Amino acid sequence: LEWTRLFKSKASLNSRVRSFFGFTNRRVISVENYNTISFPLLGDLRLNVRQNNFLYRVNRIGGVEANGIAFRSIVTVGFAYGLNWKWL
Repeated sequence: LEWTRLFKSKASLNSRVRSFFGFTNRRVISVENYNTISFPLLGDLRLNVRQNNFLYRVNRIGGVEANGIAFRSIVTVGFAYGLNWKWL
């Protein structure tokens, strides 16, 4: 699932949600959310703020029963040049 919004100021907001399932010796369900807001600075140079969220539900790790939920969130601020693929 992906959602993109462009603003009049040429800033953009992009949000993605992904889900993963593992049924081997590591039984896990993962829901991941990636958010990026990008502001134009000069020409193709942009300021990007990325905020990622990860939610995990684990039932088994390496064949050993486990029961737990974990949440992790990461914020990254950086400069991008071009089509958002080259970090400075």
